[in-house]
Amino acid sequence: MALTAAMAATAAAALPLTPDSRDAASENHASSGLWRSGLFVTTVVGASLIQASRAVMYGFASLQWSAKGLGGTSIGLLWAIGVVAEVLLFAA
Repeated sequence: MALTAAMAATAAAALPLTPDSRDAASENHASSGLWRSGLFVTTVVGASLIQASRAVMYGFASLQWSAKGLGGTSIGLLWAIGVVAEVLLFAA
């Protein structure tokens, strides 16, 4: 709860820090063209669906491990080992 309040306070404090209107207009114009590209939108939607499917798989894997008797700490360690292994695999 305190973390959420701190994040909200930080966001509220940053609201008056708007960029120069000319800079914002040029950035907005540049980024709007990207979203009009069918290839870009298709790529973003595809990547989003892949990430969503993996999130569902991770959630159900945790539920299955829990049903098999593994504790929360063990499940967390399995995920941590998986993340470290993935980082090492892509770093090599």
